[in-house]
Amino acid sequence: MATSGVSTGTLTASDVIKAAMQELGVLSAGENPDGDEMELGLRALNFMLKSWAARGVTSWRNADGEVPVVAGDDTVPLTGAIDVLDVRFVQPGGYERQLQRWELGQYRQLPSKATRGSPVAYAVNKAPTGVTLLLWPVSATTSTLRYSYTRVIEDVTDGAETLDIPQEWLEAVYVALAARLAQAFGVTRIDPATAQILIQRAVTLENDMFAADQPASFYMGAAGNRYF
Repeated sequence: MATSGVSTGTLTASDVIKAAMQELGVLSAGENPDGDEMELGLRALNFMLKSWAARGVTSWRNADGEVPVVAGDDTVPLTGAIDVLDVRFVQPGGYERQLQRWELGQYRQLPSKATRGSPVAYAVNKAPTGVTLLLWPVSATTSTLRYSYTRVIEDVTDGAETLDIPQEWLEAVYVALAARLAQAFGVTRIDPATAQILIQRAVTLENDMFAADQPASFYMGAAGNRYF
């Protein structure tokens, strides 16, 4: 439920879906989506936001967490994380010691993964069920890890909810949503020229949105057509 993320003011998911459908010409001024149209819009909106999470850094979703580590546990599950940015081992007195990140293949090559001691490294194991930290050596004592991570974008389950996005993304969201809905509403068949103009506008807005959110050293390749 997208109510605890980044606030987009008073605009709701229903407002964004309505704007997208007006952009398509499916709705006129003053009209509202019916139940089936709203369901279609919510589904397409969630698919789009989830796919955007795989396209690079989104700094507004970076967060910090803390998790206990039981002595002898070599795996530490993290809740709500899509990736891990860094991990710190909390030593007595509260001193944080940075752990080195290994690739998963490096961890798997360890001859003895059960070695106990004070962890110096971790690997990130991503699975459909969530993200898990793999520690080496395994902590010999019950301790605490502090970590920075990129959280999952929250689902939109109702039209009355606000979206889990920054306010400056709103135009890109409703235009891109309109482009994704163009085929479902037959616009690409009935008026292909208008649909293509809308798609190009969506691509431009998306590129601008992601370029503004990337660090200076991040390379973003040429965008393809993601709407057909």
